Amino acid sequence: MKHLAALILPVLLLGACSTGPAPSTAQAECEQEAQRDPDLQTLRDRYAFASPYFANQVNGELKEAIRQSVQKCMRARGLAPPGGVEAVKK
Repeated sequence: MKHLAALILPVLLLGACSTGPAPSTAQAECEQEAQRDPDLQTLRDRYAFASPYFANQVNGELKEAIRQSVQKCMRARGLAPPGGVEAVKK
C-alpha cells in the first residue's frame, strides 16, 4: 500500500500545478487573428522607434488593442468574451 501511495502522490502534485484551463479553439484562433490585424500592425509600426521612456504607455496601448481585437473576433463568431467585467481603463 505504501508503494501505491508513493506512485500516486507525485501524479497528484503535478496535477495541482495546472496553469488553468486551455483556451477554447475559437479563442485561440481569435488571438492568432488579432496578431495579424492590420490596425494592430499599424500601431506596432507607429511605436517601433518610440522612446524607452514611453515603453509602459506603448505596451499598455498594444495590450488594449489586442484585447479589443480578440473581443471583436469573438463577437463576430457569436461567442461572448471570457470574464464578464470590463477591463479597467487607465
